[in-house]
Amino acid sequence: MMKGLEEVSDNLCRPDECDTFQFMAKDMGLKVLHPGGLQSTLDLARMCGLRRGMTVLDVGCGSGTSATRLVKEFDCRVLGVDVDRELLHMAEASINKIHENRVTFRYADAHELPFENDMFDGAICQAVLVFTDKRRVLQELTRVVKPGGFIGAVELAWKQEPPSSIINMVQKVLCSASINAAEHEEWSTLFHSAGIVRVSSELRDLAFEIRDLFMNEGILKGLKAMYKIFFEPVPRERMKGMRELFKESQKYLGYGLYTGRVT
Repeated sequence: MMKGLEEVSDNLCRPDECDTFQFMAKDMGLKVLHPGGLQSTLDLARMCGLRRGMTVLDVGCGSGTSATRLVKEFDCRVLGVDVDRELLHMAEASINKIHENRVTFRYADAHELPFENDMFDGAICQAVLVFTDKRRVLQELTRVVKPGGFIGAVELAWKQEPPSSIINMVQKVLCSASINAAEHEEWSTLFHSAGIVRVSSELRDLAFEIRDLFMNEGILKGLKAMYKIFFEPVPRERMKGMRELFKESQKYLGYGLYTGRVT
């Protein structure tokens, strides 16, 4: 980890305790919270080589939007796990009859997955590793994924070491877990240290676009979110802060897509 971040990386929030995460999921009613939205999910799946008939573990599945989208797009099976029981209830309620035999959800901690070795064809996580002991969770993923299977992640990534003003801004606007993001090149090193090979990565910029909101949430939920952003003081100020953060931190903070194969 970069020296400037070491002193502020110890007291990390969990996803179910993170104020920003809770606000976006439960006050704003948004279901897609990871960087890049559903487009990054689909791009990650293609990078991983996800194919029809595969069984995939979605760690930190939240309300299940990514899991159901993968089932629809790739005709695969997905088991989603999360530590937020309220979001899991939402995920279970969202399953329709078309997908009910191909997607399931259950409570599980990524640090101690309740699954046998070599159980899945692949595993993905999106905006999850920053909340965890990254090495330990990556090792757990390699344990439950079959040899030759894939592991993919969409995670915040530092482009270069940030000044203290940017660190403070990220902590204030997002959450302390954001500081636990690795530098872009370090993510590949973490994958290799967990026994993951053939690692590939792609670094992208953070951005908030209205069109992405509608793609991720649909027209009705997108309109409801837009109403809150324009007409309710708290959502308006918080979204203003996020847009300012993305602008000010563009040189330093982005997100990456990371994939590799289990040996």
